[in-house]
Amino acid sequence: MSAELKVWVEIDGNAAELFVRFITPEFSGQSSAWFSLENLKLFAEAFDQYPINPHTPPIIEGGYWDSTGKTIRQEHLHISAYPKGSLGDLDLLVRLAVPTEDPSEMKLKNSASAVFSTNYEQMAEFSRSLIALTAGQTVEVSFNFEC
Repeated sequence: MSAELKVWVEIDGNAAELFVRFITPEFSGQSSAWFSLENLKLFAEAFDQYPINPHTPPIIEGGYWDSTGKTIRQEHLHISAYPKGSLGDLDLLVRLAVPTEDPSEMKLKNSASAVFSTNYEQMAEFSRSLIALTAGQTVEVSFNFEC
């Protein structure tokens, strides 16, 4: 079964709201989170590593953080990649959630997650596309994966 992942940003100065939407045959989800452009670019570059270490996979995650900025209280957006087997296959995990109005609450209104089958070549393209988004070189990128 194929699925689609769309990513776009709205840039505001040195910050960007990253939007992610996925559509699978079973269900779909959409959410967003704010990042500094510098951090978003660093996160994007991490998806182009080979091999991906299963203990420290590339991750983009955003939402409401605690006062220290180290622990996420409400995760609104999560994208990570990790090895699947020993033949160069990867899984791309996407978790999306709609925040509650009160950032101090730990619960979420709605959430959806999906795992997409991919490989290092697609992850390199994903990385390059996210970097192009942060540079304002493109407005939206779309990927097709197996799920």
